[in-house]
Amino acid sequence: MKPRLQIFLLSLLITIAVAGFAYGFLSPATAAPPVRGVETGFTTVKTTTFTPVSGGPAVLRSISVRYHEKSGDWKNVQTSLSPTGVITAVTISIGRIGKGVFVVNPKEKTLDYLSDFEPHAQVTPGDLRNSPQFARTDSVLGYKTFVQRLSGDGNQGIDYYISPDLQGTTVKRVEVYEKGTEVEELVNVIPGDQTGLFDVTDAFRVKYDMLREKIRALETSGRTELADHFKAVLAAKDQPQKQ
Repeated sequence: MKPRLQIFLLSLLITIAVAGFAYGFLSPATAAPPVRGVETGFTTVKTTTFTPVSGGPAVLRSISVRYHEKSGDWKNVQTSLSPTGVITAVTISIGRIGKGVFVVNPKEKTLDYLSDFEPHAQVTPGDLRNSPQFARTDSVLGYKTFVQRLSGDGNQGIDYYISPDLQGTTVKRVEVYEKGTEVEELVNVIPGDQTGLFDVTDAFRVKYDMLREKIRALETSGRTELADHFKAVLAAKDQPQKQ
């Protein structure tokens, strides 16, 4: 798919998604049949809503469109919205196996390194069921998920709904904290590999500003062992650029 056509279709999809959420036709429904991401690439659309602890209607915070290649590489476009539905930011990130996870800055033509993204074995139902965080099984859009729970104080905590059928993707996240509940949830899955996802970004310069910020934050909080780990990562990544 050509970049301009892809941008046009993405803009159209976001417009439809905003309207669809408001009028109800993007409400979660059972997919028939589900797309099996292990066998093909696919695109997911997820919405994030927030419901305050005081009650009231859920507020749409963002819409995320993620393109998954069969190889495991991906590109994510997140559109953030104000409480009145005005677009406040569009954040693009990519994951390239063996290269890393990056935030894309199209204006500066840079990729800001976030973390490694190494090849890994396909997550299995057994892996998820045997995890210490396993809470239960559930279904999202017809996909069987294995809910992993991270408990907090009182009734606070986060539930991650992970689907082995979609490359181990988290298809739903429910986070309960003192201000309210945030829910990120899959609302659509579109089969098929996208082409040309990285044609433009492959030529972008890689920088490490976000990794440096992470190291400073860890040092400030006293987590020196983890800070030292990321310092070693930074040294290994940054050295080739200085040669």
